[in-house]
Amino acid sequence: MLRKSLLAALVAAAQAASLTSLRTTDADLLKEAFFGGDCWAIACTDVHDKKTGANLLEKALDDPKVSCRGASLQCGKKLPSGKTPLQRLGIEPPKQKGHPLLILCVNGEARPLTLDEYAKVKENSAAPDARVLSKTLVQAGLAPKPLVVNDDAAFNKQCANRRHCLVVSFNSSTTDVKAFTRAAAAVAAKRRLLRVVLVDGKHGHLSLQKALPATPATALYSRRLNTNEQAALQAISAKVPKAKGSKDELQASACGASAVAGRDADSAHQNFESKRIGPRDWRSRQDATGLVFRRGESYLSYAAVARGLTESALFGSEASYAAAHPLVRLGDTTYTHGAKAFRGDGFDSAALDAWLSQFLAAAADDRAFLQLGLTGLAKRVKFKATSSSKRPTPRPRPARRPAPKPRRRGAVEERDRQKERAERERERREQMDAAGADLFETVEVGADGEATAVEDDDDDEDDDEDEDVEMI
Repeated sequence: MLRKSLLAALVAAAQAASLTSLRTTDADLLKEAFFGGDCWAIACTDVHDKKTGANLLEKALDDPKVSCRGASLQCGKKLPSGKTPLQRLGIEPPKQKGHPLLILCVNGEARPLTLDEYAKVKENSAAPDARVLSKTLVQAGLAPKPLVVNDDAAFNKQCANRRHCLVVSFNSSTTDVKAFTRAAAAVAAKRRLLRVVLVDGKHGHLSLQKALPATPATALYSRRLNTNEQAALQAISAKVPKAKGSKDELQASACGASAVAGRDADSAHQNFESKRIGPRDWRSRQDATGLVFRRGESYLSYAAVARGLTESALFGSEASYAAAHPLVRLGDTTYTHGAKAFRGDGFDSAALDAWLSQFLAAAADDRAFLQLGLTGLAKRVKFKATSSSKRPTPRPRPARRPAPKPRRRGAVEERDRQKERAERERERREQMDAAGADLFETVEVGADGEATAVEDDDDDEDDDEDEDVEMI
């Protein structure tokens, strides 16, 4: 019996999850854990938490539903670059001594776990709990799903600000989009380093929509360039070839600077000629600012042409114009993003995944992305919402003024007056009823002020007259 219990304990100890020990000298393994895309939970062992974080992580990894890998690391030790892992990830150490520091790395991003993600939090206390941590890791290990964006703020946060992003755009009001959304979901689940967003045309469109293929659904790969890639792209694009123009004629084209800078002489000439325009097509500064000009062997920007023509008019010397401003670099632009549209035959997950593999492949040379055919962008791609999708900000309604109440004093006075009139009318009627026939007798007021009734002797004659009158 004792042997069986000991054997069971040994088997349980062997099956228990163990943490991978990461070292700051192992750059490849650290890069895989931090930015590889897979889910990693790392416990910092040098934060004076008495190994609370490491022990808690080991217990949480015993849950079979957890797909994340666990590791331990001395987060305060310097890397070969001179920075610590916390500085490299932009994470601050715990502010309170004794608190564990657990770092979650998934989908190419790293962040510290909050207290309620690994502990049971009550009003004034918190207790680390492996079951709470395991639930957090289970959710983190799930396959990512595409995100729907309907405004530019969400698009910037979820896509344009990411290293790798795939934008799948369509219009649900005119096309059945189930096949497109399924393809996007399959790509998002497989490519953890890639953020996949969905843009519905009924809510808005991308700033590069005119440059995308006119198909029911389009896929645009967007890449946020790092510092080395920006420098490499700028250096190559700054190389402007010699022009094949006339020395005595100033010509203009609407091809754009990217069609000339970084190209060979034949390609630049072909692009310039394809959108060449006459002087009548640009009559103001606003029209000429975005044009590319050509004079002799030089491609010039509007700023160079404006200064050169001014000096030529002032000093009358073509040599001064050519010597002082032989060329203003069209490539002196900082490119922050790169983009390329999918132009394959079939819009399915297999075709999209094969097309995206070249962009997501790790390359030691930062210039390798230039061979991928990405178009350099000086500004990020933006989402422009349609006017119908913009909800107007409701204006606060002015408070209704209460109806003026009748003056209490006037109402009481009016009621009293009505009562007085009614009382006088009642008294008058009572007097009329009490007087009866005497009401019509002649009344004579004496000198003493008393009223006495006076008998009329001519009543009969009056009656006869009345009867005569009535008979006529």
